[in-house]
Amino acid sequence: MFRFVTPLYNCQSFVVECLRSTKEQSDGDFMHYIVDDCSTDGTWDIVRREIEGDPRYVALRNDYKMCTLYNHIKLMKDFEWDPEDVVLHLDGDDRLSDTQVLSHLKGVYEETGCWVTYGNYEVIPPGTGISSCCAPLQENPNFRAGIWEWSHLRTFKRFLFDKIPYDNFLNEEGFMYTSAPDVALFTPILEMAGKDRIAFSDRVNYHYRMHPSNEHHVPGGLNDQARC
Repeated sequence: MFRFVTPLYNCQSFVVECLRSTKEQSDGDFMHYIVDDCSTDGTWDIVRREIEGDPRYVALRNDYKMCTLYNHIKLMKDFEWDPEDVVLHLDGDDRLSDTQVLSHLKGVYEETGCWVTYGNYEVIPPGTGISSCCAPLQENPNFRAGIWEWSHLRTFKRFLFDKIPYDNFLNEEGFMYTSAPDVALFTPILEMAGKDRIAFSDRVNYHYRMHPSNEHHVPGGLNDQARC
């Protein structure tokens, strides 16, 4: 089964698009887990209204604000999933590109026998000065050097997450990384899977949204990327 993980904070302008992009998938065999990180706008009320009556959606709200990485980990540890389930990271201000994303990914997993997929995405709105840098794997990939090429849409089998030591998520001071959660979480997954179990998709499966609160615009928003 596909299982979406969506941490969100103050996404009231975008969260409906996010949720409907999963709801409208032609392959409806999925679950979508959402955690609201103490939003101060109307995000939480919108989420509850949008998913009401649909058993494929589970929404939680933190009692106090945490970080994106913590929320990813919380959702995956709080629920019992099959080790072969496929986890998909979908940020609350982003969306899937169309209604065929899950159908496409199902085919990729079945045809290649992979454990991990990544790429490719488009930035919305267009012309915001950033573009996808995802690329096929090189012969001997070094996941800890160079440009971060292993991005949205990131998916992986659950059993890989279960093998990551908890201290992988902590910085030198022993605190959890507060930015660049994709690097902290996905790097060890890529390394464990290895080149032969990773599939690159040049199909655009993801729309990455640029806006004033995006980490690319917030001072220090990417500080942890290199540290991770």
